Amino acid sequence: AITNLPGGSLALWQTGSMVVTSPTSFNYLFSPVLYASFIVTFSICKLFSPILSSKFLKFYSTLSDGEKDFWNTLPSSTIHALFVTLAGLIVVMFEQDGSIEDYLHLNSRLGFFIMQISNGYFIAD
Repeated sequence: AITNLPGGSLALWQTGSMVVTSPTSFNYLFSPVLYASFIVTFSICKLFSPILSSKFLKFYSTLSDGEKDFWNTLPSSTIHALFVTLAGLIVVMFEQDGSIEDYLHLNSRLGFFIMQISNGYFIAD
């Protein structure tokens, strides 16, 4: 249930003592989804991609350090782009009641979740 909090922010949901708020407040910077997205993105770029690439791709060892860094970010970038694009389309096409007047200021839980995933990805990248 969406409720008003002091300071004009909107609480989207509450888990124990933690309140997840809408982007009208700066409390959204402390979302567990943001941290999880950061950890997953960082793990893909710095752990999984280098290990798998060196094991299965012969040309990986011939790349310079800069090219390896670029190559290692491609899997997380592709996954992020596909997920965020598909989820964003779902928000715009199906989640709202059809009377959207302002696409920029939608108040959507899924949209907020997508924003948190993107923030974690951007910080890790």
